Amino acid sequence: MGTRSSIELEEGWGILQMGITKLINLIEGVPESPTDADYWMKVYTAVHSMGQPAPRDYSNQLYQRYKGVFDYYMQSKVFPAIQQKHDDVSMLQEFVKRWANHKVM
Repeated sequence: MGTRSSIELEEGWGILQMGITKLINLIEGVPESPTDADYWMKVYTAVHSMGQPAPRDYSNQLYQRYKGVFDYYMQSKVFPAIQQKHDDVSMLQEFVKRWANHKVM
C-alpha cells in the first residue's frame, strides 16, 4: 500500500480544519453527517505526516494554528455559555459539561 511520507502545510491544515469543525459540531450538539473510521484515519494520517522530521516538520505551525482555533472556540462558545448562567448550580453544571468537552478537544 503506497502512502505519501509528507503533506504540505496548507493541504494538511485543510483536512484538519474539517475534522476540527466536525468535532466541535459534535460536542456542541450540532447535527453532523456520520463519519467512519476512514474519515478519522485521514485526519490522523495528516497530523502524523505533517509532524515527521523529514522532509518538513510542520508540528510547530500545527500547534500554533490549533491553539488559535482552540482559543477562538473558548471565546466564542465556552465563556459565553458559562457566563449566561445566573445561578451557581446551573453555572457549575455548564462548567462540568464544558470541562468534559475540553478534554475531548
